Amino acid sequence: MIYDRSGSRSSLLGSKGLETSNLGTMFGRPRSQGCILCRKRKVKCDEGKPTCGNCAVYGRECPGYQKSLPLVFRNENEKVEKLVKNTQKGVRKDRLERIDQTEPNISSVVAQVTKAITVPPFLLDSSWEHHSHCYFLDQFTLPTEPDGSPGPLDSIPMLYTLCQGNQAGAPLASLRAAMDAAASASMANHANVSSLAVRAQRKYGQALQHLSIALSSVQDALRDETLGAIVLIMLFEDINSERQSLMSTHVSGIQYLLKLRGVKQLGDPATRSLFHFAFTQMLIQFVGLKDPVQIDLDWLLEVLTIPHPIYQMMAGNIQITKFCATVAELLSREYAHLPDAFTLTSWLERGEHLDLEFSMWHRGLPEAWMPRRFQTPGGDTFMLYPDLTSAGVWNYYRGTRIILQQTLLDIYRHLNNSQMTPWAQYGTFALRPPEEIIIDMATEICETIPFALGKVDTFGCPILRSGTKAVQGFALLWPVFSVTQCGYATEAQEAQARSALQHIASTHGIRLGMDLSHAVFPMSRSQSESSKISEI
Repeated sequence: MIYDRSGSRSSLLGSKGLETSNLGTMFGRPRSQGCILCRKRKVKCDEGKPTCGNCAVYGRECPGYQKSLPLVFRNENEKVEKLVKNTQKGVRKDRLERIDQTEPNISSVVAQVTKAITVPPFLLDSSWEHHSHCYFLDQFTLPTEPDGSPGPLDSIPMLYTLCQGNQAGAPLASLRAAMDAAASASMANHANVSSLAVRAQRKYGQALQHLSIALSSVQDALRDETLGAIVLIMLFEDINSERQSLMSTHVSGIQYLLKLRGVKQLGDPATRSLFHFAFTQMLIQFVGLKDPVQIDLDWLLEVLTIPHPIYQMMAGNIQITKFCATVAELLSREYAHLPDAFTLTSWLERGEHLDLEFSMWHRGLPEAWMPRRFQTPGGDTFMLYPDLTSAGVWNYYRGTRIILQQTLLDIYRHLNNSQMTPWAQYGTFALRPPEEIIIDMATEICETIPFALGKVDTFGCPILRSGTKAVQGFALLWPVFSVTQCGYATEAQEAQARSALQHIASTHGIRLGMDLSHAVFPMSRSQSESSKISEI
């Protein structure tokens, strides 16, 4: 309906009912309603139906009338126009008043909700189980490196995807249960969800049962899913801190499994990251925690034949592991015959040679991999790296050198405390004093902590919000722990290291970090003993 100025209504359904004056008032100059031929001739059309009179007179077929009338609707009624304007003003005023009234309420509600929330905000249309898997895969796996090197646990997502469904078999069932256990535990610790913690323990028990069945068959034991299940079980135990005196109960078994898998297992990129994880856990247990080696590790040297500095460093780790294990066994109290001075000095030479070779592992690395020191205007010094992966590799190298130098110090102590011919007459074999190397390595690890925790970027600039993944924090645990156990770190360095371990535990939900931060160095060094070592 359209209103004229008098307020009377006129229907648009019948165009003849509209007066020309009304059309002129509403739309300006009226548009001709004649047939097309009359409009072309510019003569008045009587608008007859079905044909106009002019066309009938001229004997022409009437082409018809325009089917649509383009109209621009305007409301010209002053009263209605004024009413609409007043209504719009009232609506705007009411909205402003409601916004003013609700702003303080919204702020208070947000403040209350922020205080009450203890878990991250998640979508409400999926289960905790789904969230836990997404969180775990996002935080504990990383994609392949740009140079083709395997990312941390990068093969887990594919293995887990392939074992979905109703496929039978102990390896598949073990991998599924181990994945559920690790994912539930990580989310339970991170978001403080007790129901997920219970589910994690139940899945952990199922994973162990299926793994026991899988290991009873050589064919099943060699499957990639079996190795993946063991890795995830070990990771679950570290997330929940279920080690026994910091020892992993699975390391002794995984070395047999790796040997059973053969020397060509690094040729498969799909499982190379699993080997890296298992190898690192073996290194921690045998070198860092002095756990006796169960089998000869020479077979690993045949595996690490890839011409890459990383694998050269891993091969150096194996040689250092064998050396430290041999020295620890021969110097133990249970050993009936202590070695003579000549044997001890030969060990010192061997250890110094290993350290010299190991310190040059980075030859052949691109310049971008090399760490660089950065000093802030405030006087703080950071070690900066191109990425967190390279920082982790360098930290494990430093941790291994700390353990090797501690072993050399044990040899020095036995020489100094023995009743044999004074060893000093054989000369000093150390290119640098062991304690000096330990102090340097501990200092470099502490200088790496700000970058490794994501507090500064590659240029040394502060980062407000860290993007460090949980698996990167996990890789930092044992090198930082070696600082607290080396015996030569300053009080400030020990405090920084323990604080970093607690930060990893609280930020990423890895409870092992909290236990490591409270661990006490077992070997007490008296001031007199330290002075004797310094004289060496």
